[in-house]
Amino acid sequence: MMFKALKYRLWQVKQELKPRLCEKAWENATANLSPELKAAVEKHNITEKAHLLRVYEAIAKDSTFEESCKGLYLKLALVHDIGKTEMRLCLFFKVVKAFFNYDFAKHDIRGAKILRDLGCSEELAFLVENHHNKNTKNEALAKFQYYDNTL
Repeated sequence: MMFKALKYRLWQVKQELKPRLCEKAWENATANLSPELKAAVEKHNITEKAHLLRVYEAIAKDSTFEESCKGLYLKLALVHDIGKTEMRLCLFFKVVKAFFNYDFAKHDIRGAKILRDLGCSEELAFLVENHHNKNTKNEALAKFQYYDNTL
């Protein structure tokens, strides 16, 4: 188990150093966001956009998500790290965060505030604020967390 976690963390560092993003897929994924929300997610760097797109695509392919909430979780995939646009961590702190699971920037709280300020739904802001809450009883959020933590 520890080897698997270490392997994943090293993969994350590699993604940080050599990110790959399909611009066309990114444009398609963000096409339905409001202009204000799209402008906010465009502030992400290429590494973050690549992560958001991987989560988005995994949820899009997941047939176990109920159709009634799939749209919400696709949007969550694109905005869940929006708080990182306000306070970017240097590579050192990203590595520390990856290995010790400590968020210096509190991006979940910052992200929820950004969404509330943009007039997004309280449900979406709540999910952003809780997307790292391991004590969730929400099955869809738990699935989302799996994708967020492995992609």
